[in-house]
Amino acid sequence: MDKPAEWVKVYTTTQPHKVEIVRAVLEEHDIESMVINKNDSSYPGLIGNIEIYVLDKLEVLARFIIKDNEL
Repeated sequence: MDKPAEWVKVYTTTQPHKVEIVRAVLEEHDIESMVINKNDSSYPGLIGNIEIYVLDKLEVLARFIIKDNEL
């Protein structure tokens, strides 16, 4: 029996525009991603991070794409 797919974090930043760029590049390679915004809304960009997660089976490919595109 296959184990259920799990999501793993592949990217972290405090800058929302960088998250959108990384997400778009992953999408161009047909990699589904999920964004978790842990920023404190009282102090946007100062406290907390924004994280991108992908399915665990795509983690290596996603990390390679992020690094290869110097994101």
